[in-house]
Amino acid sequence: MRTNLKYCADRAVWLFGLAALSFSSLASADAVAVPCTIDQFASSFAPRPDSFTILVDMEARTIATYYGQFSLKIKAKELRGAGPASDGWISNVVIDRNTGKFDAGTDKVNGRKHSYTVLKGMCILPLALQGPKYKAPSAP
Repeated sequence: MRTNLKYCADRAVWLFGLAALSFSSLASADAVAVPCTIDQFASSFAPRPDSFTILVDMEARTIATYYGQFSLKIKAKELRGAGPASDGWISNVVIDRNTGKFDAGTDKVNGRKHSYTVLKGMCILPLALQGPKYKAPSAP
């Protein structure tokens, strides 16, 4: 039960931080929120989130998810962010710029205990983030 309470508190902090980052990024035309749907989810500690939003700031070269904020690497085919989040957690996110598919997750090894979360799904990319062969995801 304590884990669920911590998850809820962490999620509330993330949502507040997301809102604050969105408002602080209004001056930057390159900061965008990318809405994503979750197709696959696996975790050793957290319940499945209802939604997943990725913040991409091309000007500041950062990418942020619920799992942390990282340096953004921009390639022709993908957007990539990875690195330490906090307290021993390592997180990553990759968005394919041509298909909108994303992979994200976080993990931590503490002694013999391995905690992890893995998400896969689809994002609707705004024009500024689309690759040259981007096709919007079709409805199921």
